[in-house]
Amino acid sequence: MLRDALGPALIGVYLHGSAALGDYDAARSDIDILAVCTAPLAAGDRARLGAALGSEALPCPADAGLEFSLITAQAARDATPAPAYVLHGWDADGRLRPDDGAGDPDLPRHYAVVRADGVAIAGPAADDVFREVPRAELLRLVADELDWTAGNASPSTGVLTACRAWALSVDGRIRSKRDAAEWALGQGAPALVAEVLADHRAARESHPDTEAVAAFVAAVRTRLQHK
Repeated sequence: MLRDALGPALIGVYLHGSAALGDYDAARSDIDILAVCTAPLAAGDRARLGAALGSEALPCPADAGLEFSLITAQAARDATPAPAYVLHGWDADGRLRPDDGAGDPDLPRHYAVVRADGVAIAGPAADDVFREVPRAELLRLVADELDWTAGNASPSTGVLTACRAWALSVDGRIRSKRDAAEWALGQGAPALVAEVLADHRAARESHPDTEAVAAFVAAVRTRLQHK
């Protein structure tokens, strides 16, 4: 579909997130796709592509839906905190929307994941397309992600995100949530992590103690501040 719509303007399409990191489960995961084109699209072309990739036109095998971004080659090399995008979604209505001028602060983190573990569905290797994200910048990004989970995600997601941030701060590796929790248990993480990991493996809802979650996340956040 992207190749039909963009033709030679399509540079590459990359799978990232849980499906690339080996932790995909259709019952709880979304599908993360990052596509790159040569230049911004005209408004009409952008609207047609957005409609073709929306949830009403494009069934998704993952219960959590699609997270898709189309960016330009220039944005893939942009070192600003929030690179511009051409289209991004799905939003709560299952739609793709153009950049409103604010850019997307999550994109540099996606660049790092794509470079480390992404799957090139089409196009050249990710290292040839996306800029390298320095370790210090990546640590700031995962700290921001951890802060975001406090008010926007479930307690179990907060625990797993904290495990990923902790592991990254130690050895620089980007891990799936499952792998990060397993790593954390090997480092002496509290029983809370084992509880959340068991629920994550079984794709069932987890209800960890909120005070224990807050204490664990705060401890990891402190670690990040000293890196």
